[in-house]
Amino acid sequence: LQNLIKWFVEENYDQDVGLVIKTSIKNNCVVDREYTLDLIKSCVSNYSDRVCKIYLLHGYLNDEEMNGLYTHPKIKAFVSATHGEGYGRPLAEATCCDLPVIASGWSGHMDFLNDKESLFINGFLKEVPKSALWPPIVVEPSKWFNVQESDVIRKFRLFHKKEKLITKKAKRLGKKNRREKSLKAMT
Repeated sequence: LQNLIKWFVEENYDQDVGLVIKTSIKNNCVVDREYTLDLIKSCVSNYSDRVCKIYLLHGYLNDEEMNGLYTHPKIKAFVSATHGEGYGRPLAEATCCDLPVIASGWSGHMDFLNDKESLFINGFLKEVPKSALWPPIVVEPSKWFNVQESDVIRKFRLFHKKEKLITKKAKRLGKKNRREKSLKAMT
């Protein structure tokens, strides 16, 4: 999250562009929300010369609220620099709402995203730091994906430059995923 905020602030070439962070680290609690706000403030504090629109949506949203977020006219893309996803439900939901996706080019979401209709961020596998191990879920010698900063910035710029074309491709992917990944299709 810190890197994504940093890269957004550094690339904020258009003051009309904002970043919406939808997160909940632990149990939707107030302490977690304050921790996340402090994290955002600390990331932005190094750039006092820049005005950035960063919004935090913290905690649980029901299906209708999430759909409203994915389909809001001011939300232009879904960005995820994830280390790895078993499936990546939020990414799948975003595609089914025709929202362009910019995501790590590795892990479970590769089953329903493709490089023709999504923007994949390049990176590399690296051992999970000991501080992030989570037995029995994440154990040694697990590895996770680390995106390349230069490629994240390149994808931000590409999306800004070719938003209409990328949005058109996202609609095509959304139609495909709604057809192929529906409950009826899976049954």
